Amino acid sequence: MDELGLRDRIAGTMRQVDLSLAEVWIEYFAIGGSLSELEIDAYLRGQAELPVLEGELLEPYIRFYAGYPLRGPGGWNVGTLCVMSTSPRTFVDSDLRDLESLAQEMQHEVYPGWKAWSLLP
Repeated sequence: MDELGLRDRIAGTMRQVDLSLAEVWIEYFAIGGSLSELEIDAYLRGQAELPVLEGELLEPYIRFYAGYPLRGPGGWNVGTLCVMSTSPRTFVDSDLRDLESLAQEMQHEVYPGWKAWSLLP
């Protein structure tokens, strides 16, 4: 695939699954990407090129995405617990409960003395 096609495919997938540049960069970095968020932004805007291997890491094959907010003791958002897959899937109520439970466990690891509250609105 040519450079313009790859760039369009990445940007299109980000729009399809409603991912921000920061969320894409976190996933890309987690699988071994070495470029900064600013470098990826410049690439997606057509202002920079990527080394071939970096483009292959960045090219999303995301067919499923779910996220749940992580909150600090004051209730402010401090991050998101994300689940992504290259295969499409459904997300049922029990999946949401499991994701909420994992998010609360993560919050307790970061803030051990914090009294949990439900994250659901």
